[in-house]
Amino acid sequence: MKQFTVLLLAVFMVLSATIAFAGGGSDTTAGGLEAADFTPDPALVSGKVVLADGGSPNRGGTLEMALPAITHLDPVSIAGDTEPYVFIFETLFEFDAEWKPTPLLVESFDVSADGLVHTWKLHQGVKFHDGSPFNAEVVKWNIDRKIEQNTPYATSIPWADDPIKVVNEYTVKATLKEPSFVMYNYLTGSSYMMYSKKFVESVSMDDLKNQGVGTGPYIIKEYLPNDHLYLERNPDYWQEGLPFFDAINVQIIPDANTRLLTLEAGQIDFVKDLSIQDMKRLEGNADLEIKEAPSTRTYHVPSHNLRPPFDNVNVRRALNFAVDKVAMNKTIYEGKYLISRGISTPLVMGFQESTPYTYNPEKAKQMLEDAGLVDTNGDGFREWDGKEREYILYTRAGQRAGDIEIAEQFQAFMAEVGLNIKIEIIDAGQYFTILNQPFGQAPYYDLTNQAPSNFIADMSYPLNTMYSSWSWPGNFYNYSHYKNDKVDALIKAGDRAGSLEERNKFYGEAQNIVWDEAASTFLFDGILTLGTTKNVRGVFSDGAHNVWNIKYGWFAE
Repeated sequence: MKQFTVLLLAVFMVLSATIAFAGGGSDTTAGGLEAADFTPDPALVSGKVVLADGGSPNRGGTLEMALPAITHLDPVSIAGDTEPYVFIFETLFEFDAEWKPTPLLVESFDVSADGLVHTWKLHQGVKFHDGSPFNAEVVKWNIDRKIEQNTPYATSIPWADDPIKVVNEYTVKATLKEPSFVMYNYLTGSSYMMYSKKFVESVSMDDLKNQGVGTGPYIIKEYLPNDHLYLERNPDYWQEGLPFFDAINVQIIPDANTRLLTLEAGQIDFVKDLSIQDMKRLEGNADLEIKEAPSTRTYHVPSHNLRPPFDNVNVRRALNFAVDKVAMNKTIYEGKYLISRGISTPLVMGFQESTPYTYNPEKAKQMLEDAGLVDTNGDGFREWDGKEREYILYTRAGQRAGDIEIAEQFQAFMAEVGLNIKIEIIDAGQYFTILNQPFGQAPYYDLTNQAPSNFIADMSYPLNTMYSSWSWPGNFYNYSHYKNDKVDALIKAGDRAGSLEERNKFYGEAQNIVWDEAASTFLFDGILTLGTTKNVRGVFSDGAHNVWNIKYGWFAE
């Protein structure tokens, strides 16, 4: 247990230091952008709960919140969409306000000296919404089911064969094949939420997409896909006195401008992912509270490395030199974002900083010319292999602030160096359903617009799920279809390393190669943004999961 506690402390210390760096200083990133330009609210950086300026929490009221989409209500089967699952279901562990894994449904835990055997003592008296008990048998059933069905991140923890044993009614023993530095980080994710065994065994797999029974603070009363999800307070919730809202009504509003207008009109209490322009527009509104916070979300445009000419490393490098990231940041995000200095954000454990790609369109043109992309007919666009080429860029609309603007500016910068980009807008709810099909089954595309978060706050996540050969779509999210045998070997060596320092050395070398080989066109590190009515309290930022945690929120009088 002591060994693991020291590891958690080390993770927290690194996170604290990197978050503090992001909040100020005179360091300069690519293109002269100052790190001091990114200045989140100090209360958020300190890890304190925000939107709670004193006083005792009040009970009552219905929180009206707006989201652009809900994929469905079966979080174990998908990766992401943490909201609104945290209202309904719970995990064994969660991130606290300082991004530190901490017990939730687990009361206490112990780890063997070799890091292989983990003993969890569960909270007693916890019940699912259907009245069935939460106990060791249910934990075993949930994890066994996840492994058997191979749902997202089932293999991200190196489970031993038959890994979960019931010691007694409220004690579980979990065994690994090898130690894991990120086991507890993964267990905080929505993909490891606990379901009622009784409920799941009484319905079909399709029913799980529209219904849900967990141990969470709110119970589903009505769900109309693409319209709303209405949740009521769980009167038998196991954490005494919680939650505070009587109900939460999640309205599905795909259009970002409509979400903003409903917030301004007082019809909605809570809207996340505001654009920087929207935040400025709302600053003078005395009825609203506007916040920003650090995030692990990164923005990049992966090119399909298997499709010529993007199988040529110098073509991919040319894309990075062709984009004026500083200008894009200023025009879309008013300079609030940070220019990428690596394949993830420096806020995560194991991050390796690389030399940024600076804006150099002339160099990009020459690299494209040298790679055989030439304009022979004088129309301003380069041919490839003697043929006119139009490169398809997939993007979403309304899911993330700036998604369309990034695609449009990328298209314009590529036109400047002679590449003809065609933008195809995919419905936000279907975007990853389409992209996550195995190679050869997904519709044709050359590039995709991506804004992933690092929900475990560790470099293991992007390396194992975005840049390894085993993470191509169908398994994970390597939309570039990047493959490098040395990178694969370094990732595996890091995963098996005996110390965090040794692991990070392997990971650092892997990151440098991925960056140098321009697996993607790397753009920005993002921030969390939020707009609420003035009376919303008890909300804190979870920048790792990229959510504002409101399950224990309340209204001031």
